[in-house]
Amino acid sequence: MELLILFAIVFIAFQMGKHYGYYKIVKLMKEVAEEQGLDLERELGIVQEREEQKNQPEKVHKLQVEQHGDLLYLFDKESDSFICQGSSVQELCDLAKKHKNVNLAAVLHGEKVFKFQDGISTEVQA
Repeated sequence: MELLILFAIVFIAFQMGKHYGYYKIVKLMKEVAEEQGLDLERELGIVQEREEQKNQPEKVHKLQVEQHGDLLYLFDKESDSFICQGSSVQELCDLAKKHKNVNLAAVLHGEKVFKFQDGISTEVQA
């Protein structure tokens, strides 16, 4: 048992040392790049990837509500996957944002259409 504990301590120490070494190497590379007048993140394309992700349009989810008794069930219309359940459309909006990160959605509930945007539900008038 003592040998197993000793092995675990050595393994953890090795992993911590390895990660610390990676951290120091990256820090040293950034310092050398700055001394040479280079932007290391831009040279490696890291900044460009982040900017491209920000500039992509937000996906509009197409959702559908089914009502059974007093409960409302929210489904993804394209994949027919269950998202959440609640007692009101606003509650569905809150839960969809909280659990599935749905920021923008068009929601069909019977004959009505709702817009979910940033946790706020509004009925769309045609």
